Amino acid sequence: MSEPVWVPLGAAPAALASKDLRPIQLSTPHSTTLAGNAFWGVTAFTDSDIGRWEFLKDVDGMVTGICAIPPSLAASPAPKIRLALTASIGGGVSRMEVATRKIADATHFGTALLLEPAVDVALNAVANVQKVVEVPLTQEVMTPGGILVVRIAHRGAHANDTATGNTLLFGAWLETNI
Repeated sequence: MSEPVWVPLGAAPAALASKDLRPIQLSTPHSTTLAGNAFWGVTAFTDSDIGRWEFLKDVDGMVTGICAIPPSLAASPAPKIRLALTASIGGGVSRMEVATRKIADATHFGTALLLEPAVDVALNAVANVQKVVEVPLTQEVMTPGGILVVRIAHRGAHANDTATGNTLLFGAWLETNI
């Protein structure tokens, strides 16, 4: 049985022919040192309630998860992480970082993660309007198979972060070419 190909947010059907988009199972807020700065919550809309991760403004927060790496992938272009972000109040810039590490068979899960350059994301002035951000994976040499550990960090204490409210993460995906 073949695995499903996940549809990228905002992508046209023709763009999907050579893409594989896999959701990252974000399951753990960083609690050793940044306890309480990132947490799971629910946003209530008129017709639905949607779960999301919430990062408190003006402080650093992190969440970590895993994703299966496709059994086949193209060497170019580089894989990327897509983040679906929004603001709880709206407006400002949210500084985000992604760190990853491929865990192959017989690799320790505690292996140090590789940090990608930070991305300053201009959030919509209206709360809960989606902003999709792509972070190319330039540090990790991606090969087929295995598990990708992904840590997503909000750097709210950084001077570039001017978000007026909390930053909300509705989803994260690994995008590769196959």
